[in-house]
Amino acid sequence: MTTSLNIDFGSKDFKIPGLESKFDFIGVPNSFVRCFEDELNRFEITVLYQLLRWHSWSNSGVVLRGLKWIYKSVAEMICDAFRGIKPGKLYRALHKLERRGFLQKEQLHREHYGDVHACAAYNRRNYYSPVMEKVMGCIVDTLTEKSPQTLETLGFSISENQVFQNEETDFPKQKNNTHTTSTSTLSLTPPPYPPRDEGE
Repeated sequence: MTTSLNIDFGSKDFKIPGLESKFDFIGVPNSFVRCFEDELNRFEITVLYQLLRWHSWSNSGVVLRGLKWIYKSVAEMICDAFRGIKPGKLYRALHKLERRGFLQKEQLHREHYGDVHACAAYNRRNYYSPVMEKVMGCIVDTLTEKSPQTLETLGFSISENQVFQNEETDFPKQKNNTHTTSTSTLSLTPPPYPPRDEGE
């Protein structure tokens, strides 16, 4: 018995029906890769990018000690986002990100949950928080060095946003400061609109 399967490999939302995972596509923009390629390899950049994505979502992570932390185990990260990667490779990538100053790592399980899980295995879970100053510094340095346009002509700005957690998460409402980078190249003239038909 043969089965025909219609798959569009050119689709921007390409996935294999029935085999999707929570984060089915982990792509990294080449513009992001360019900012870190002198210090990190492609996989390490992909890990950093995914941690930044998790860090930016309001329903992901927990705020402790004034920072937002991602508290997925390596096994959960592999299951959610890095299928096919050996745990050792992901451990090495996380360790290098920490060593290079892109990532902060702490064991905060007891602080997060109190004495609910007192056994040592739970207490050793690592919590990760991207160091936004280092990440943004690399992006700004790359723009300054490699881009033919200056930061001013791009309308480049770095601002702090206040993110408030919602009730649907597993932690209480807390304030979280995240960094946002934006560019603006808006035209001052309005876009042309087609003439309206009188019958409308």
